[in-house]
Parts: sequence; structure tokens; C-alpha cells
Amino acid sequence: MAAELLHLETDPYNGLKLCLIEELEAHLYPQAQLRVIKALEEIKDTQIILTTHSTTLGSSIDLDKLIICKDNDVYPMCAGKTELAKGDYTFLTRFLDSTKANLFFARGVIIVEGDAENILIPTIAKIIGKPLHKFGVSIVNVGSTAFLRYAKIFMREDKKELNLPVAVVADLDVKAYEYYDDKDVNSTIPEVYVIEIDKINVGDHEYDISSLKGNIYTSLSDIKLDVKRTLNVENMPEGVNGEIEHIGTKPISSEILDEIRSSKKEKLEYKYNIKTVKFFSNKKWTLEYDLALSENLREYLTQAILCAKKIKSNENFFSSLYKENEGISSIEIPEEIQNKAKELCETGTQKEIAYNIFKPFISSIKPSKAVTSQIFAELLEQEFNHLLKNNNKAKKVIQRWWHYKLSRDKYANYIINAIDYVCN
Repeated sequence: MAAELLHLETDPYNGLKLCLIEELEAHLYPQAQLRVIKALEEIKDTQIILTTHSTTLGSSIDLDKLIICKDNDVYPMCAGKTELAKGDYTFLTRFLDSTKANLFFARGVIIVEGDAENILIPTIAKIIGKPLHKFGVSIVNVGSTAFLRYAKIFMREDKKELNLPVAVVADLDVKAYEYYDDKDVNSTIPEVYVIEIDKINVGDHEYDISSLKGNIYTSLSDIKLDVKRTLNVENMPEGVNGEIEHIGTKPISSEILDEIRSSKKEKLEYKYNIKTVKFFSNKKWTLEYDLALSENLREYLTQAILCAKKIKSNENFFSSLYKENEGISSIEIPEEIQNKAKELCETGTQKEIAYNIFKPFISSIKPSKAVTSQIFAELLEQEFNHLLKNNNKAKKVIQRWWHYKLSRDKYANYIINAIDYVCN
């Protein structure tokens, strides 16, 4: 490559200086790839076009210099071709590492906001018969709620449809009523703002806000933002903010929380359901809380949480969970934890059971969600392998059985729906 580049620079022919490099990463370890690409970027007066399957290179080159080749067409990632704003390019330049860059090479993408989903979803995909690697699906953990910045990579301003399914999997993050009613956590039940008027009158002016009637808000600033959007103004009309300050409050209840969830889900689906990007969320609070409501999965989850609690105070407990049998390592949950988990899963109403299972995550000494998810995933896979061991010929039947069971579980089916969507 060095010789050819030198030739391009010294050739007296005053023509097109074009350098084509196929699979730059061949025989180069990641650090060497980075050194070469940085050296190439410093070359002036020569057009360089290279092809790559390297996530290291995919994450190190500026996004606006990338072109995705798919289905006999090309999709430039530069400004004006995607729906990414200038700020999005700056953000992604900083945070698009080699782990996330695998989305450029995928046939489907699942974007998640945390380690728990990142660990658990591939296991669930495997046991329902849709292993992500088989379908060319990449799971991208953005580690935040900046989903839209990543999702916009696949939204085209130039109207060239990039036929690539992208599932955004997120928590609704609306706390359960039991949390507010728990005297160990809250001294009083908070109040919310409820819009019960059709219009705001200021002097001789009347402002119609009937479209917001019945909406529930947790802060006045959210109300002001929605009123501003409804009135379609840049600056709030004089006196309107003062009237908003008089909107009444009500104590939080289970019914109000359900309305907040419904409203939030509707807004998020409107925001993310664009072309091939689809939004999938749980029903209540977080992944762990909702799975604690699932009768199919809660006992595995409870065992995992109890183990993670012990690991938090004693790291050696982690190693003690694993046993070797005929060269195969398996996880064995101590009997006392199995009994405790069974008791937690059978005591109280469904909502009380879920809250008591989830409560360690809001305690002062929180177990690791990543560790919980790792143990939970291993228990699920172990159960799957146990069924398989008894009848290896029935693998597809067992996978279909898991798919059937979880797709009809209203607290777990959003994960199944997301996997089904990206696996097409």
C-alpha cells in the first residue's frame, strides 16, 4: 500500500489520483488497522475508497464519510442523506465505538439501553429458535436513552429506503404504585397535575387547549411545553404561564399511573415508529419489574436476584454457584435460595409479589442488574438444555413451545415481538 501511495504522489501524470483498497483490515490486528486508517486520513490530494467488514474501522472513520452497501445499492451516511442532525453526528463520533459499529454490518438491529437487555435478549432469542447470529442481527447497547440518535442512522432524508429492521427496546420507567405506598421509601404519596379545562382565558384572549384535557403531568414545566406546542407558538403568550400555575393536583393512584404509562407509550411509539424503525416497550416499570409479574419467568428471576444480592456482599459466592459435571459447567442454586424464591413468588397479590421481588433494586445496597441478568439468562438456557437433553430430536418443538408461551405472556411478549420483527 505504501509503495502504491508513493507512486500516486510522484507520478508526473496530471490525472485522477484514485486509490482503491479492498478489505484494508486483512492480516492487521485492530491497533494496526487504526494506525493505517489514521495515516490514510492525513494524505491530501488523493481520493481513497476502501471496503471493509471491520467494526474497528467502521467506528473510527467519521460517520459522514461512510457508505453502506446493501441490496445492490449504496447509502451514504453523510449530512443531508440521513435524518441525523449536526449534533447527532458530533454525539455519534464520540460514542460510536467498535461494539456499536456492528450495526453497519447487520441484517437487523436491536437497540437496547442497558446491560440487562444486552445479556438476556440473545438467550431468549436462542431458546425460541431465533438465535441472533443466525439471522444476522446485531444487538447494540447504547447505555442510555439516546435511542433516536442511533435509530436515525437508518432513517433516510434522501428517501432511499434502507430495508433494515431496527427494534428499539426500552423501559417505560413509570414506578409502580407500591413504590409510592412503601413507607420504607416514601413518607408521603406525591401528587400529579391533571388538566381538567378546555381553554385558558387571559384578559380578552382565549386559548384552546381542549386537546390536552385529561392529560396527567408530573411537573408544571411539562405542561407548559405541551401548551406551547398545542398553541404552536415560539414564545408563550403573556399571562398563560401564570394560569398554568393554578392547575390543580391529585394524589398518585394506580389508575393515574396507568394513564401516565399509556400516554408515555403513545408518545414514544409516535417518536420511534418511523419507516423500518419500531419501538417495543414493557407495560409497567423496568425489565426486571415486569418480568417479576410474569408467571412464566418470575421464579428464575427471583433466584437470580437473590444470588446477585449475595454476590454484592461476597464476590466468592459467584464461583460457588458453578459446578463441574462430566466436564460441563452448570449453575446450581442453593436450596435456601430456591425456597426463599418460591416463598416470594407465592406470597401476596400479583403486584405485591412483583414489588417484593424487585425491591432490592431500590434498596441502599442494590444488586448488579448485569449480574442478575447473567444468572437469569444461564438459568433459562440451562432449563432449555435440560428439556433438550431428554429429547434432542424435539429441539424445534421445544423452541416453538417457548415461543408460544412467552409470546402470550403480556409481561415478556414485547421482547419476543422485537426479536420476531428484526428476524423478519
